[in-house]
Amino acid sequence: MIYGEKIKAMIHQKKKAFFGKHTDPHLYLYGYPGTGKTSLLQFIYGDYYKKNLENRFWDLYDEEIHTHVMLEDLDSLVLDRLGIQFIKTICDEAGFAIDQKYKSPQLTRATILVTSNQDIDQLINCCDEVKLIENTKAALKRRFFQLRVDQLQRLLGLKLIPEYDRKMLKKSGNEDPAKLYMDYDYLNDCPTGLPIKTPDHYRNMIKDKYYE
Repeated sequence: MIYGEKIKAMIHQKKKAFFGKHTDPHLYLYGYPGTGKTSLLQFIYGDYYKKNLENRFWDLYDEEIHTHVMLEDLDSLVLDRLGIQFIKTICDEAGFAIDQKYKSPQLTRATILVTSNQDIDQLINCCDEVKLIENTKAALKRRFFQLRVDQLQRLLGLKLIPEYDRKMLKKSGNEDPAKLYMDYDYLNDCPTGLPIKTPDHYRNMIKDKYYE
């Protein structure tokens, strides 16, 4: 069976399996370095797969384990290398084919999480290989829920703990991103003193905001 026919067969086999499994929006989170983009997504979407942006392979990816796929520190140079079609394809609701070394092509579907120092407009404006600039921007904005990191923190009522405390946690070997955040009242500009909530709670807040 040729490659194209294999993909068609997999689409028919997996179409029902995808239904209702991926309800979180694709998220594009941008902001300055050190503002908590990656740690916030690590806390909320713990079972994620970190895609190696140096190539197109999906080694060690397992759709039964990894609920989300993170593209960390996506920038214009990376996008030029991977191609805009790669980003569009992995957001496809019908699924997409993945290449894993020493394995036959597999079809999967994933919720994509992007962190970047650039917003979508800046990302595309700085790409050398992208044609139809405005159309490409619009296409990505249709696919992603784009938020600046401080906007998302405010939406969720979360704030990074002070830098000194973060450094002390890092020094002690902390690997729990939840410890980097505190519950925060942005209206009164002060900590609430309450424990932060569960990742599922924040995931639902993001979904509710996206679908409202």
